Amino acid sequence: NDRESMGEFVARVVLQNRLTGCGPVWSVGSKANPERPVQLWALRTPFMTPIPPSTQYPQGSWRVNPYQAQGWIGSLPSGLMGAGGAVLPGEDVRRFLDPHPIIDYDGYSPLTAGATQLDVFESVETSRKSSMDRGTNLDAVMVVPGVGPDGVSALIKKFEARHMGADKSRRTAVIDPGIGMEGKFSLQTLNSTPRDMDYQTGWDQTLKFVLALFGVPPTIAGLNEAG
Repeated sequence: NDRESMGEFVARVVLQNRLTGCGPVWSVGSKANPERPVQLWALRTPFMTPIPPSTQYPQGSWRVNPYQAQGWIGSLPSGLMGAGGAVLPGEDVRRFLDPHPIIDYDGYSPLTAGATQLDVFESVETSRKSSMDRGTNLDAVMVVPGVGPDGVSALIKKFEARHMGADKSRRTAVIDPGIGMEGKFSLQTLNSTPRDMDYQTGWDQTLKFVLALFGVPPTIAGLNEAG
């Protein structure tokens, strides 16, 4: 078409196919030969609503609402651009489908097939982000005897204010609680636990599964050096 290069067009179709299992294309035929396409436009699966066959459209049609919600609410009049969308004849819409195990007229996306593993990967990433934003990463823990509940609260507030967050990782913790210092205190170093090491392994395994789900080798994604 006159808006996109072939590379941009193909990228949009592949993106829809990988995300939804369906890569829809509007194939505009010439007036002299409707079967011969003269323009190709990539469509967005979530904004397409199927319409049953009718006298005007014997092969059915599709209502495309690029700027509004799909379904009947997308056809309501409003001041927004593309309020009612556009109706495309069914024979002019081509769809590149990943086969669905049950439904013949729809695709089956990798996001649906690997929903559990994708949720696990997202949970790991959310946990890692939370750990970076709110966690502490010290090499030592100080134990001060004789500190009551109020002293514990004061220590926690000072500790979090000075040492919580990714930008304060590996800083030395020096705390003056003002209480309990008459007793002895101990200094204990911290090392990586087996749980932490397994956490990294689990992330790597889940990442490779997600890449395999979309048919992308780690090398292509830039995660491994090229062989």
